Amino acid sequence: MGILPGGEGADVGHYWGGYGFGGLVDRARELRKKETLAEELFWRLVRNRQFLGLKFRRQHQVGDYILDFYCHEKQIAIEFDGIVHKNRKEKDAKRDAYLKSQGIKVIRIANQSLLNNPEQTLQNILAQFPSPFGRGVGGEGRFSAPLNRSGHVLMIDARSIYRKVTRKIFDFSPEQQQNILSIVWLYRGETKRFHDLVVNYISKSLDEAMKSIPLAGEYEKVFVSLNKEVEPFLAALLKGGKQTETVKELAKCLKAYKDNCKIFSDLAEEKKVWWKKQNKDKVKLCDAVKELELFAEENNKLIKLKFPCNFFNKSA
Repeated sequence: MGILPGGEGADVGHYWGGYGFGGLVDRARELRKKETLAEELFWRLVRNRQFLGLKFRRQHQVGDYILDFYCHEKQIAIEFDGIVHKNRKEKDAKRDAYLKSQGIKVIRIANQSLLNNPEQTLQNILAQFPSPFGRGVGGEGRFSAPLNRSGHVLMIDARSIYRKVTRKIFDFSPEQQQNILSIVWLYRGETKRFHDLVVNYISKSLDEAMKSIPLAGEYEKVFVSLNKEVEPFLAALLKGGKQTETVKELAKCLKAYKDNCKIFSDLAEEKKVWWKKQNKDKVKLCDAVKELELFAEENNKLIKLKFPCNFFNKSA
């Protein structure tokens, strides 16, 4: 049960590192949902045998460990390391030693390396592969040349990327088309174009956030006014009736909305000032995204606040 079927490297070691079953399935699924930007980008580049014709698995169990990416055909594990790995060198060394005992070569890549220079990172990974892919005794491997060359086709699985226009019509939004195109840019090593695209997205997001601040205030006024209109009706109902909890919830949600609007507007202004000071040509995308994490979280909180709908549904 633990060995790969024929044609997938079945004669090379044990599929789960000495285990007869994949006992960390739930944990692996959880990690897939929380993958980093680097892991997401690498998966887009290698899935469906797009890289060297090799099959990679993400969040794959070997022994007691779950690997970021694993190629059983070449027994290569690729790990993407963030800041947290600086404080766990001993654990990583123990993990690597175990994988080595299973005949698995571990290639560790810093997250920023792939995000800032994907083409060079892929070339570095390639150089560490055994012949014929890497630099063997016979000289340069078959795939050691740059990926952007005549006859090399990039296949992109875009079946899960679409917007629903009607019940029967599906197509790509302009943003989705642009994102698919950016994969091609990265594949060809045109990192400047990808960099400029992300910079444009950040600038546009902050501009729209500033424009939404006055609208949020108007939205609040509408429901404050609506609340006043229904007060006579509520006053005519029996005290302590079913409407009591609903009215309390409305007041609570309205306060939460006001508080979150204040936090959001302050963050939007703060990040707008911060972004103006950045050198857009040299800013590190990974650092920029991290800088905007809290801003994005507050934006999502506002989207999830649906107190008017809850109020009227319960009142009905």
